[in-house]
Amino acid sequence: MRIYKFTIAFLFLLLFFAKASSAAIPEYAKPIRVYQAKYDMSFFVWRPLGLQSKWFATYDGYPVTEIARNQWVYGVIGNAGQLTESIITVGSVAPNTVHILRPLPLSIDNKRLFKSDKTDSLKEIFNTKCDNFGIAYTNASFTPIAWKSGASKVYMWGGKKWVPIFQQRGERLADAIKRNSNIVADMLRKNKIIWTQIDTHEFANYIRSAGYTWIDNFETNMPVAFSEINIGGGDGHMEGTGQPGGIGGGGGGWDTGRD
Repeated sequence: MRIYKFTIAFLFLLLFFAKASSAAIPEYAKPIRVYQAKYDMSFFVWRPLGLQSKWFATYDGYPVTEIARNQWVYGVIGNAGQLTESIITVGSVAPNTVHILRPLPLSIDNKRLFKSDKTDSLKEIFNTKCDNFGIAYTNASFTPIAWKSGASKVYMWGGKKWVPIFQQRGERLADAIKRNSNIVADMLRKNKIIWTQIDTHEFANYIRSAGYTWIDNFETNMPVAFSEINIGGGDGHMEGTGQPGGIGGGGGGWDTGRD
């Protein structure tokens, strides 16, 4: 047992001094101290933008989650970018030696963001002067949603373009979003788009770096104004659009990457 703990401690220190190659961490990343009971080990995680609430990242960039009290495991990134729990406990291995484990894209370079046909259409939203962003649910896929502060101008991304969301007379904006999401879902299916957690992570970082507001868990943190009933002129117009209504502590364990 002493030899085992000595070996773990040695590997811990080895990685500690090998930080030159570790992933770059954004300045806004706030360290959260957690505990791994199996190795009597404290370590730090942080919460990247855009990941589901149960997921965190170590300071060497790997997704982790707590499956039981003080029991942390690594996450596996699937082909579609989804995260699933593994049986590999944090502290048991050097994650870069396990072929099924890979780090999240923590450092976002605006020039390399979304090297696909998503890029241009996503960036077109800035032409609308929307300044708030999040992720909304449709019955086909999650997708970005954007709105302008102080106005009812709202758009959802349909895979190739942003779709304006219009209210009908006596309708709440939240209900209009839900109603129009069916149209957006059809567009996502037609364009064969599946929005992944990794897409959310990168897009959230891009929005933040551009100086705009990102809202985590949009479905539960929807602005209060979205619940207000439209009692305007009754023509289904949205404000400003002019368009008609329609749609490392002790005890051993592998280092997690924080200096």
